[in-house]
Amino acid sequence: ATLAEDFIKSGTYSPQGYIAPNKLYGFSLKESGINNKLVSNRLVGNTIGIVIDKELYNSFAPSTGFEAIFEANEDGKLSIGYTNPTNSPTGLNFVISMLYYFDANNPFSIEATTDFSNFQNTISTVSYSTNQMKEALNRGIINAFVMEYQAFINDDSLSNYEFIPFGVRHDYPLYAIGNISEDELNILKDFADLFKEEEILTLANEEGFNKNDEYVSEVNVDIYDGMIEEILSYWKSEKSSGRKVAVYFVCDISGSMDGIKIASLKESAINAMQYIGEENLVGVISYNSQVYINHKLSIFNEENQEYYVGAID
Repeated sequence: ATLAEDFIKSGTYSPQGYIAPNKLYGFSLKESGINNKLVSNRLVGNTIGIVIDKELYNSFAPSTGFEAIFEANEDGKLSIGYTNPTNSPTGLNFVISMLYYFDANNPFSIEATTDFSNFQNTISTVSYSTNQMKEALNRGIINAFVMEYQAFINDDSLSNYEFIPFGVRHDYPLYAIGNISEDELNILKDFADLFKEEEILTLANEEGFNKNDEYVSEVNVDIYDGMIEEILSYWKSEKSSGRKVAVYFVCDISGSMDGIKIASLKESAINAMQYIGEENLVGVISYNSQVYINHKLSIFNEENQEYYVGAID
């Protein structure tokens, strides 16, 4: 979803229709000046939630769902991880839902920001993908994490885990992008209607969608219209919680990467700069049949940012 948004926002590719994970992404496009119109609130039903070991979940016998899990995290009984909200719909949903949890009326109130900052200090890991999150789970760094239900129910390795839904529903709304014609809009409406047909509904159900339909989000998603970028900027300022991060970008430059692949790799590496604070350490390693240290691990200050760009180029 974030990759599709990057294509649309940058003007690299502008489709007539776009399936977003949730309405937050429609808001994000609008904030970037991309004209869009909601065609369908839902193509297939899905939710996100906290995934937690059943035995651990039962040990503190929560009776209030997500609230009890949050309190268990505060008390040190749980160690929750979530995915980076700048590149993960689940992560963005989680951050916005937490801010809403702290203050339903104003995500930037003193109460909301103070409580979120305190909560962020208890977080063990923020990963760039669900696979990285599961690796942290396997290594014992966390014992609970954020995931979509459709992915959860199809993962046999999580059969001993409980799923507690929360946050904005991921019902995959369909948007019309740009100033499309009436005929194009009607085609999008016809496309949305396909998802109401029995054959498609059956297939979606078999794949794990359209579950948890009884779940109704407490989050009033519409209050975040026009606030997505501001929330992401706030999160970037809070994400490290005072802890420095050391990261090497490891880049495949072998012959198989020629052309658009290497160009995309370079673009992604440069774009990643906006998500890295100056207090962190960054290096660049590339490889083909050999390994090259293009930029040694260094504090990411203005000077080393220039060296980093040069190494990527």
